[in-house]
Amino acid sequence: MTTNKEQQIKNSFIYLIPVIISNLLPFLTFPIFTRIFSTHDYGVLALAQVYATFATGLANFGMLTGFERNFFQYQENKTRGQLFYSVLIFVATALVVLGSITFLLKAQLAQWIIGSAAYADFLFLAFCANATLILKPYFLTYYKNQENAKTSVRYSVVDSILSAFIAIVLIVYFRIGISGIFWGQLISGSITLVFMSKNFLRVLPFSMNRDVLMDCLKISFPLTPMIFLKIINTQFDKYMI
Repeated sequence: MTTNKEQQIKNSFIYLIPVIISNLLPFLTFPIFTRIFSTHDYGVLALAQVYATFATGLANFGMLTGFERNFFQYQENKTRGQLFYSVLIFVATALVVLGSITFLLKAQLAQWIIGSAAYADFLFLAFCANATLILKPYFLTYYKNQENAKTSVRYSVVDSILSAFIAIVLIVYFRIGISGIFWGQLISGSITLVFMSKNFLRVLPFSMNRDVLMDCLKISFPLTPMIFLKIINTQFDKYMI
């Protein structure tokens, strides 16, 4: 029991590392980006982020809450694996559906949200970048629930640093503009997801279970309106500005 307590305390300090780094990186990159981007660029970025956060959050169906809660309901690794893969594939499918709708209507959405259809591709890129942000927490939560703090933190830290590095390279050296921020997120997120998926498939054979998924949906789906309102509350000020 004492060893367990000590490990939990140690893990809590380990989990502070990605929080510190994720808050430190904007301070390091902000002086660089402000010399390149205009206030208009940041406005376009914020509005695209509003839509991307809203759409990907809707596709999530509150499943992360249900996944974390039900994880401890199952004691066997096989059932936990079925829960993980069933939830992940469900959310990924929802993201593909909403992503397809976003792609087909990107010009109209860009005109409505940002004020110009010229930002259609930029809006779709924002959605894709945020889609990786929605999927990664399922892997990290699995690691956390397994008390594998070091692996979870290692992926989080590498992803954050890689995202910032790619964005700086694309923006400063290749001059691709504000879209470099979303490209940084998308590329680093995709790389992280590939490596995590390979590791999971090696130790956790792929298997899905409809009943396990439905049990998770019963908990998660009623939370969707609350999460929906939370997203609106956190993003509404950006849209008003």
